[in-house]
Amino acid sequence: MSKLEHLEIDSKGAKWLMSNIGKYRINSLKHLRLNYSWQSEDENLYSFLHTIPNLQILKVSFWGIREFVPSGNNAPKQRLGSVLLVKEFTLEWCYELEDIGFERDPALQRSLHRLVLNSCDKLIRLAHSSVSFTHLTYLQVSFCRELKTLVTCSTAKSLVHLTTIKVSHCDKLNEIVTNDEGSDKEIKIVFAKLITIEFEGLRNLTSFCSHRCCEFSVPLLEKLILKGCPNMKTFTAKLITTPKLPSVLVGERDEEKRYWEGDLDAPMLPSVLVGERDEEKRYWEGDLNATVQMVFADKVDLELSKYPELKQVWCDQTLGQVNRFQNVKSLVVKRCDYLVHVIPSHLLHCFKNLENLKVSDCDGVQVIFNMEGNSNKMTKAMAISRLKTLSLENLPNLEHVWNTNPKGIIHFEALQSLSVDRCDSLEYVFPSSMAKDLALLNNLSIKNCEKVVKIFAEDKTISELEDTAIMIVFDSLSTLYLMGVPLLKYFYPGQHNLQFPKLTTLNIEAYKWMILNCQEAETFVDQQIIVPLEQVNLLFHGLEKLSFYMKGAMLTWELKSRILEFGYSSQEVLFEEKLKPDYIELLSRLKGLRILSLFRLKSIGLENSWIHPILDIIQTLEVKWCYDIKNLVPSKVSFSSLTKLVVHYCSGLLYLFTSSTAESLTQLKEMIISNCLSMQEIISKEDDESKESNESIIFEQLEILHLEGLPMLRWFYSGKRTLRFPSLQELTMFKIWRMTTFCPHIHINLDSVKLRSGRSYKAYAVQWEDNVDTTIRKMKDKIVRLLSF
Repeated sequence: MSKLEHLEIDSKGAKWLMSNIGKYRINSLKHLRLNYSWQSEDENLYSFLHTIPNLQILKVSFWGIREFVPSGNNAPKQRLGSVLLVKEFTLEWCYELEDIGFERDPALQRSLHRLVLNSCDKLIRLAHSSVSFTHLTYLQVSFCRELKTLVTCSTAKSLVHLTTIKVSHCDKLNEIVTNDEGSDKEIKIVFAKLITIEFEGLRNLTSFCSHRCCEFSVPLLEKLILKGCPNMKTFTAKLITTPKLPSVLVGERDEEKRYWEGDLDAPMLPSVLVGERDEEKRYWEGDLNATVQMVFADKVDLELSKYPELKQVWCDQTLGQVNRFQNVKSLVVKRCDYLVHVIPSHLLHCFKNLENLKVSDCDGVQVIFNMEGNSNKMTKAMAISRLKTLSLENLPNLEHVWNTNPKGIIHFEALQSLSVDRCDSLEYVFPSSMAKDLALLNNLSIKNCEKVVKIFAEDKTISELEDTAIMIVFDSLSTLYLMGVPLLKYFYPGQHNLQFPKLTTLNIEAYKWMILNCQEAETFVDQQIIVPLEQVNLLFHGLEKLSFYMKGAMLTWELKSRILEFGYSSQEVLFEEKLKPDYIELLSRLKGLRILSLFRLKSIGLENSWIHPILDIIQTLEVKWCYDIKNLVPSKVSFSSLTKLVVHYCSGLLYLFTSSTAESLTQLKEMIISNCLSMQEIISKEDDESKESNESIIFEQLEILHLEGLPMLRWFYSGKRTLRFPSLQELTMFKIWRMTTFCPHIHINLDSVKLRSGRSYKAYAVQWEDNVDTTIRKMKDKIVRLLSF
């Protein structure tokens, strides 16, 4: 022990060492790391350190410590051995640390060369204004969430040997050097040896020092990095000289996401933090303050609500704004209730490189682009022409996207996506003259706008309203969404023919079909109609998906796969009444049927005889999130073409189907039943089923059977008819707690089956035994053992 130089020890070991310090001297110890637990007591820590006379490097990880150098009644009555002359001091993961207490140990102040603080969440200040770090060369502070300032001017003046300062991810830090309380005297601070400054992820940092009486000189500064400091407007309030600084390296804060898939061979690891490398740029405008101001003006992404000081810039037309926002590519305007015009006329010329504009939750906004006033600045050379995406959401008083004809100042040759949602005062979106400019428009979505009458409004200045019909082609439009627009009367004015050669997804109310390829109608046809398939294919050659409402349900029609999806309805019975011939014609062409999120559905209505011919051609059936459904299919219903059946989260089902329906499933290849909490069996025997029946139920083509999350399931089938699965290759069972046998009255031979207890749930996996019942019992025994453990 007397020759030990490097020691890493936990709280129990430290307590033992403290109690035996007289027996085991550690006079040669130079490097000590203490890893303390939350429950550890700290009153003897500081005294213990004074028993190590040659300690130079100290690292403390002490979750529960509140003070490093004790104060008041907690201060040690006597110090054993020498003074503490640590040169390198690290405090990390000291989540309860509120005060380090440097002012209570002058020797420690003088000895420190390197100081690192990490994850000291409750630390409010680094040091009292009386503290002097005359030998400190390296200072690093990170993840100190409550820290608002770093040092006072008095302490900063003592940092004559500081070469490097790094500060990162301190959420409340608004400046590095702050004024001494009550002092207004002129002061000059010289960081004579400072070479490197790095600030990262300081979202509230506004300046290095805002004190107007404090002048700075950093004669050797060569490297200054500002990453993720969006609110920094100037470096210092007064002059700062940096003769060797060539430029400032600036980057936006990295976008970070957390991932966890349950296994990285690290049982205590909560997640993995992954970040993309941000784009960095170098700036220099002759001096440091001018450069920082230029960085602010050169922002690529600007969220207006984060800069309240820009309110005057937006609202005062007398202010000159030459090139201030010339590099902004993305502008987000959210909850800025003072705005009437999102981009006022005196700022139009500033956003010529704008690519993405999102406006939301602004009650006062009436116009997006104000074209009135300061017309001398609005020339084609300064046009907004690079806009790619425009999103307008929850703007209750929006009346116009632009209040007069853009006349080439704003045009949409580059526009790819336009989304308008909950803009209840808007009556139209485009002037008709703009239709020819929308060659790149890929997505058009107009939703929940109760006063929208037209998408394109009349433009009296052009000759498009003559008697001759014109051709309008939307070459790139692939997705069109027109929902919640009850007053929508027409898409485009006058006589015209519309073409959508690339349209793949159409979402529209059924009775609005007429607007897409006819003239303005004088009256509404207030009834639900279905356009024949031939007409749909004629209008939209590449259409893959069509969505509309029918009888209160959202229908999505996948044309190529011929699948019809019913979703989000309050209906209790889906096919209660016989449908019109148009609807029956539609259903007779289907290959698949999906029923999703009909939360009040009690019956699909398949007992109606008019729908039975349709069931014989259905190849896939999916029923999901229908919590109240009591009966999936009635007895005697046939699914002679069904190849895939999926039932998911149908909590009211007691069984899936009867034995007579099971007989018809000769083409079924895949059956997936999951999270049906009340299901007791898959196949229910019928009352008239003969006890002596020798007729087999044969799942001739079934290859995959997946049963999961069925806690009440007791067996697959309780009758005495023979079940056969000649093609079954994969059987998955997981969370089947009550099942002890596959069929209680018959033996099932599944020689070719690969039994799995549940995909990635390795803990419950078992090997296949001679038969399914033996394997089920083995799996159940393993689950019981694991749960007991």
